[in-house]
Amino acid sequence: MKLLDCLLEQDIRELRHLASFYHCECNRHSKLELVQSIHFQLLHQQTCRSALQELGEELMSFVLFLAFQPKRTFALEELMTKGRLVQAVAGAKGKPEQWLAQLIKRGWLFVIRHACYHQVEIPAEVHQLLRQLLAEELLRKVQPVEEKLLTQRKEFKIRDEQQAIVEDLYRFLRFVASGRVPLTKAGVIHKRYQLQLFNSLAIPEDPLPKQRWRFGYGRRFPFYPNRFALIYDFCYAKDWIREQTGVLSLTLKGESQLADEPDEDDLRSQLTRFWLILYQQPIPALPFLYELLTTSLNGHWIERGRVTSFLSQWLRAYYFDDVATLANERILGMMAHMGLLAILTDEASGEQYVKIK
Repeated sequence: MKLLDCLLEQDIRELRHLASFYHCECNRHSKLELVQSIHFQLLHQQTCRSALQELGEELMSFVLFLAFQPKRTFALEELMTKGRLVQAVAGAKGKPEQWLAQLIKRGWLFVIRHACYHQVEIPAEVHQLLRQLLAEELLRKVQPVEEKLLTQRKEFKIRDEQQAIVEDLYRFLRFVASGRVPLTKAGVIHKRYQLQLFNSLAIPEDPLPKQRWRFGYGRRFPFYPNRFALIYDFCYAKDWIREQTGVLSLTLKGESQLADEPDEDDLRSQLTRFWLILYQQPIPALPFLYELLTTSLNGHWIERGRVTSFLSQWLRAYYFDDVATLANERILGMMAHMGLLAILTDEASGEQYVKIK
């Protein structure tokens, strides 16, 4: 809903509370004047910026988390769940009920009453303004670097995998279709065939060393390197490959997919959504972080350490993965593999910069 619609849904008592909070000068007995005055104040950039600056750290974390959700309408219990998630991953100690009341008090959330249920909504224009101001603040903190200053350096290289993951997905399907691919008793491709396959890919990987303890990021993550494990699990989930007794083969769906002309953009989008779902259990804040990075930092070169420092605030160690591993390998590394960010390395100093595309 738009802000005007949300305001008109409120009774005059609730509008008076909002008018008092924003010191609106209007006739408090006229609903029309109240709505007009509050509407102006809520969408005034400096008013909103000042209100954000007055927030405590915990409430700011909750606002940031909500502003960069892919939707604006929530059930009340869903908001409480998100509040508890912020408590867990950001180390916040406040109560979600209190945060919710504070955002309603500021007119950033509205309770919309239906006959049998209530919803809580961020008005469209408020959502857009909050995103804009929060993104500006994040950019100020991470301090982007101009591209020409980086590319003037004598020794640098840029890693940009672009659509390579889609190309390698099709190389994998062709490899399976080309002949017998034997599996171990655990259902894993034999090492000799892994070497043959990985060396044929645009982005080669090495087979995992023996006795490396891995779990949590997909069905075959314990047995294959990060990038290929995602490709394999995606193909398996799409029912394009079949693990029969001792042999890996294509299904009819897989044969049909291989015969079709690939839509690279669509397949990469599907892979991205699959990655977000697959990695969300060990990294609960991942969908939020992905939305924030791709909408706020895209197009800017930023020192990698500054990005990982920001990500680390929203991460908690997961068994064998410390926070640095989660930020660098599970998030930035996988985004690089999917062509969602480029990495520039200054070969003289070893400094790295990332640009989200």
